[in-house]
Amino acid sequence: MNLLRYLKATIVVACLLAIAPTTVSAQETATSETAKLVAVLNSADASVFDKAKACQRLVLVGDESAVPALVGLLTDEKLSAYAREALEGISTAASDAALREALGRLEGERLIGVLGSIGARRDVEAIDAVATLLESDDAAIVAAAARTLGHIGTPATADILQKALSDATPESGASLGKACLICALKLTKQGETDKAVALCDAVRNADLPKHLKLAATYDAILVLGKDALPRLTGQLNSDDDSRFRLALQAARGLSADGLDAEASALLIAQFDKEPAARQTLLILALSDIGDRAALPLMIDAANRGEKGVRVRAIGCPGAVAAIRRPFPRCSGV
Repeated sequence: MNLLRYLKATIVVACLLAIAPTTVSAQETATSETAKLVAVLNSADASVFDKAKACQRLVLVGDESAVPALVGLLTDEKLSAYAREALEGISTAASDAALREALGRLEGERLIGVLGSIGARRDVEAIDAVATLLESDDAAIVAAAARTLGHIGTPATADILQKALSDATPESGASLGKACLICALKLTKQGETDKAVALCDAVRNADLPKHLKLAATYDAILVLGKDALPRLTGQLNSDDDSRFRLALQAARGLSADGLDAEASALLIAQFDKEPAARQTLLILALSDIGDRAALPLMIDAANRGEKGVRVRAIGCPGAVAAIRRPFPRCSGV
């Protein structure tokens, strides 16, 4: 046994010794390549093409030593985007600091690009600086700043966006609404459901384009889960067909989250209240959800519904599967 343990230990040590030089060698190679790429960026003789390719390579192998050279290119008309993408890809605090510093000296498309990179990196230290740009006279800058705050997606950015939405102008409202929905998604993934729903409700109640209000309604239902069933019922009872269709899609979404029985029960209860056109949509949704509680309704619809409803019920996989079981046979269409 002692010999076996000794052999195992020897093998482990040998493997580690074999790997260590390779790891060190790889690190040295990357450092050496970064130095060469930085030299290209600093060279007065290098072409724009060569510098652009160097930036692209630095996305993969760059480190903190490349940051100063990249910062110097952020104002370059042709290379700004390449340099910014390299900074975005280099995972160091120096990159975050460089992008934050650039907020105060860039304008137009270059500023919008930096805002996008800050959002992608979710730099919480940039929140205050980005928030000040919501006061810009340039609608594109306001939209980019709002989007960045949405992607950073913290309770603090949620409060900023909700306040900005309440004070929004007709020009900024839509972009702020979209940013709120982005932020709500980020918050949901962090378990901040109350904040997420509050943002969705702020969008839903604001004077915004209909598609944004519908998106906010849908998102809130999915975030709330079982607690959203009263909201889902309200949408099903709406005279607005777009809201009715939204409710059906939300029911499918709740089903995917394990609420098959609850979602299908609401749709089944709604069936007899609706005209034929909506009944066909309900059958489709119930078939997608796949809860067996809906099979009697589908069979009944296939036998006694209006022609379009019968055709839809017979054609649904759920109804077809049920027909093959000992249910009453369908009458002719």
